[in-house]
Amino acid sequence: PLLALPPAFGAAYVGTVFSCTLCANNELPSSSPIVVRDVQLSAELQVPSGSIALGLEGPDAVDGRDIQPAQTLQKVVRHELREDGPHVLAVTVTYQETRDDTTNKRTFRKLYQFVAQPALGVRTKVGDLAAKKDTPDTRRFVLEAQLENLTETPVVLEKVTVSTAQGLTSKSLNWNDADDKPILSPQDVMQVAFTLQQIQGEQLDEKNGRTVLAQLHVDWRSPMGEKGSLTTGWLGSRAG
Repeated sequence: PLLALPPAFGAAYVGTVFSCTLCANNELPSSSPIVVRDVQLSAELQVPSGSIALGLEGPDAVDGRDIQPAQTLQKVVRHELREDGPHVLAVTVTYQETRDDTTNKRTFRKLYQFVAQPALGVRTKVGDLAAKKDTPDTRRFVLEAQLENLTETPVVLEKVTVSTAQGLTSKSLNWNDADDKPILSPQDVMQVAFTLQQIQGEQLDEKNGRTVLAQLHVDWRSPMGEKGSLTTGWLGSRAG
């Protein structure tokens, strides 16, 4: 069999789903005395932090198929990219080659390289706000973030939210879901902000001299409707 993939993957961005179709083709002429049986595909993705075994989907859901001349075994790879840097898609094909009464097991492996790039640049800043007069013992914060489109096409910001740590509530200072969603052209920058407030009587989590506050979540879509998302690490402020 011959393993075929697209000649180029195009741009791959962190936070999006990388997908491609693997095609194992039987290139033998119909008159060939060789029979190709039990064709199987497997794949792994080598990323900067290690290797990830990938599950393969249909359209040919059954693995281990016999492939007649000019027939193809197709599998689809889908994986959400979470690291930037060089990636290598490693695909292994195994099959049995039978001629007359002799059967040999064959294996070959192909590597396909691409680079995953950040789609959105995120810069965050956390500041303390003065406590309200009616709740002087509760802390208040403002979380600001600059979002920059690092891709070569416009992106639509679907939503920007925060997950607060224990003992905190949040309020968005951004657009409502009913509003027209912002569109960021390449290199455009947008400012978003949230206020965070300690729940009266609740203790805030502190680690390494900092108060743990929230994580920022950003969801966007490409012009073709492809979804992307990212989540920051836990953001914090100087412990009170």
